[in-house]
Amino acid sequence: MKSALTVVVIILSLAAAAVAGAQTAAPAQEPPKPAPAPEAAKPPAQGLEFSIGDWKVKFYGFVRLDAHYDDSHPNNTQLISFIRPEEELPLPTSAFEEENSEDFTIHARLTRFGVDVNGPPVSMLGDARAMGKIEFDFLANGGSEATTTSRGVIRMRLAYLKLSWEEISVLAGQNWDIFAPLLPSTSGEFSLWGAGNVGDRRPMVMGDFRRSFGDLTVILQGGAGLGGAIDGENLDGSGTRDGEASGRPCFQGRAALKLAHPWVEKKSCEVGISGNIAREHLDTIPTAWTGEDEDDFACEATAVDATIPIFDFLSVRGEVWWGRNANDLRGGIGQGVAFVDGDAGEVPSRGYWGEVLVKPLDWYTVGVGTSRDNPDNSRVSRTIAISPASGAEDNRTGYLFNRFNVGAGLSFGLDYTHWITKWRGGDYEGTDNRFSFFAQYNF
Repeated sequence: MKSALTVVVIILSLAAAAVAGAQTAAPAQEPPKPAPAPEAAKPPAQGLEFSIGDWKVKFYGFVRLDAHYDDSHPNNTQLISFIRPEEELPLPTSAFEEENSEDFTIHARLTRFGVDVNGPPVSMLGDARAMGKIEFDFLANGGSEATTTSRGVIRMRLAYLKLSWEEISVLAGQNWDIFAPLLPSTSGEFSLWGAGNVGDRRPMVMGDFRRSFGDLTVILQGGAGLGGAIDGENLDGSGTRDGEASGRPCFQGRAALKLAHPWVEKKSCEVGISGNIAREHLDTIPTAWTGEDEDDFACEATAVDATIPIFDFLSVRGEVWWGRNANDLRGGIGQGVAFVDGDAGEVPSRGYWGEVLVKPLDWYTVGVGTSRDNPDNSRVSRTIAISPASGAEDNRTGYLFNRFNVGAGLSFGLDYTHWITKWRGGDYEGTDNRFSFFAQYNF
C-alpha cells in the first residue's frame, strides 16, 4: 500500500513540476500588429477658400480707391459716358457747360466683395456640379444716399446659380450679357459704355456648350434675359417699362472658336460672333409724338469679339458692333428711340473698341486703345439733353493705361483718356482730357 501511495505521490509531483515548468517558460511571440495608417493630410486653404464637408466656400474681392481729374465736365464725374457740349457764355441750355470747366473727384465705390459656393454633385441631375455666386460693390446709382459719395450704396453685380456637366452648363440669375462679352482695360466705373463698348449685366437663363477637338474648342452660348434691364426705358410714362411691356424676353447668342496659341505657351486665341434680339412696346403714344401711331420697336445688334496674343508680352483685343435701338446694350450713346421730323423710330448705331497690351516686366503692363460710338445722325434727336442723352452724334476716345502689380495683392493704375463728343444742332462738341489713378488691394 505504501509503495502504491509512493508511486502516486511521485507521479503527482512530476506532473506538478511539469505544469510549473510550462508556466515559467517564455511564451511564444505573437506576430507584430501592422502600424496604423497615417491620416491623410488636409489640403491647405487657398487664400480665403474653405472646405466644410462636401461644400467649398471662397471669399474674394478688393478694396479700391479711384481719383479722376477732368479739364472739361463729363455727364457724370464718376460714371462718365460722354462730354457735355461746351460753349462760351451765355450758354444756350442747361445741358451746356462753359468751355474748359475742370473737375476732380475721388471715391472708394468700386470696392468689391464676392462669394462662391460649390456644393456636392447632384445625383438626380446626372451628378451635375452645382455652384452659386454673389458679388456686389458700392456703385449704386440713384437715391439720396447714392448721390452722397461717402455713403456708397450696395449694388448687386452678379447673383446666379450654375449647374455644370462635362461639356454643358446652365446658369440662372444675374450675369454678364452673352452679347459682346469683353471689357476694355480702362474706365473702371463705366467701362467705356456709350463710347464704343457694349454689353452689361442682366437677369437671365443661359446655356453654355464647349467641345474640344485637340487644340481647338468650339463654344456655343444662348440665353433669354430681361429686356430693358439696363436702360429701364419708359417712353410713354406708364407703370410698366417698355421692355417688359413687350411681353417677351430679350434673346442672346454667341458662337466662338478658341485655339491654343501655336507659339505662346499657356495662351489661346478666341474669336466670337454674338447677337441680341429684343422688343419694346408702348402702352400709349407720347403726346409729343404728334401724328405717330407706332408703338412697337426692335432692339437688335450684332458684335464680333477677338482676343489674340501675338507674343508672350504682346496681345491685342477688342470688339466691333452694329445695331439699332441699342441703348439697353449701352450703345447709341444712350439713345434708343427718337422722334425726328414727325417720325418715331429706332436710332441705328455702330461702334468699336480695341487695345494693344504690352507687358515688358512681370509686374508692369502698358497699353493703348481707342473706341467709338457713332449713331446715324439723321435719326438723332434735334434736342440736346444729357439725361437721358439726346442729340449726341458721335462719341470717341483714345486712351493710355498703366498697371503696376507690385505683389501680395497690391496694384496701382495710372490712365489718360482723351474724350470727344459731338452734338447735333450746331457746331457743338465737348472735349475732355481725363487723368485717372487707382490703388487696389485684392484678397
